[in-house]
Amino acid sequence: MKNRADIEALLGLILNADETATLAALASPAAQNMVRGVPEILHAVVKRNFLEVAKRLVTLDAGCSVDTVVDGHTALHRAVLVGHVEMTRLLLKAGAHPGCRVEGTARQDMTALHLASDGTPALLQAVLAAAPPETVAATTFVITPHDDVLRLVLRDERPEMLAVLHQYGIFFNQRGEDGLTPAQYVLRHRATRAGGLVMLQLLEAGGADLHALTAGGETLLMLAAQGGWVEAFDYLLKAGVATDGVTADGETLLHAAARGPDLALLCRVLRLGIDVNARNRQGETALYRAAHRNRLAHVEALLQAGADPHIADSKGRTPDMVCQSRVQSMTRQALLRAQNNKTPVKERLIPRRKEQNDVRKRRIGPSKRR
Repeated sequence: MKNRADIEALLGLILNADETATLAALASPAAQNMVRGVPEILHAVVKRNFLEVAKRLVTLDAGCSVDTVVDGHTALHRAVLVGHVEMTRLLLKAGAHPGCRVEGTARQDMTALHLASDGTPALLQAVLAAAPPETVAATTFVITPHDDVLRLVLRDERPEMLAVLHQYGIFFNQRGEDGLTPAQYVLRHRATRAGGLVMLQLLEAGGADLHALTAGGETLLMLAAQGGWVEAFDYLLKAGVATDGVTADGETLLHAAARGPDLALLCRVLRLGIDVNARNRQGETALYRAAHRNRLAHVEALLQAGADPHIADSKGRTPDMVCQSRVQSMTRQALLRAQNNKTPVKERLIPRRKEQNDVRKRRIGPSKRR
């Protein structure tokens, strides 16, 4: 029976001494016998990145599998988390399985591949090189829609890691649990746009289908327009993505741009010749969508382009009726002016500054000379 005090003493030595002293402590047959069947020893050695000691333990076959879990992690998990490439290779060569999942921690269900995606390209290459194809496939688009290997790389904008995944055969057109392809994920979920376009370009270079539709029939152009991502919109337009698509709900690219935050992008879409008064299945036009989002500048641009403010949805509501709140009062006034004005649509919008100046003059009256 092993003496727990001796094991704790050895663990203390590993955590506080250097690798040479640890090797010396394991030189005796008694010490070698003691470490057999004690996985904490291997885990402590991995944490300190004592590569030569780890080789000794693996050679001794310490009586426990390299996949034995301690505090929710295997030794391989720990090597990957601290970024030790050679230690990772050693454990994989010794039989550590890259598909083992973390248990009972914030990284619940993540494998060594998931953890490596947050490291260096060399670390990810080391894990992928040892992972059987079924393990690689099983760790793509699993767990949650945001925690698979590929999406972790896309989310963190790691082009060098995306290149590694492509090298090892990760499929760039596979849909996730939310039904989105990687390219659709980039366009729908990008919180920042700094490196997202590069990721989109790399996905296309890796075979991603830029013409694939979402489950609801949205094109990538629609996603870019709805998100207000001008650079991605221009890139997709040049790539030949269709501008005349209609979703399952009957919405056009113009509906998407009207909901989006970017006025310049809406103006780009207006120049594409899409019917400005096209209605979706609920009878809503792009003008209705813009009014609902309280986008005054969008409403004015659509009116200038010929949008009809009198078109009601399937429930009989015109665009001005969805602008009932105090916050939306200016948008509603612009729509009511357009409804009441009998002049052609493109001449309806009176220059705002001139109108305000005329009102001010009527209130103040003619200026008095001293």
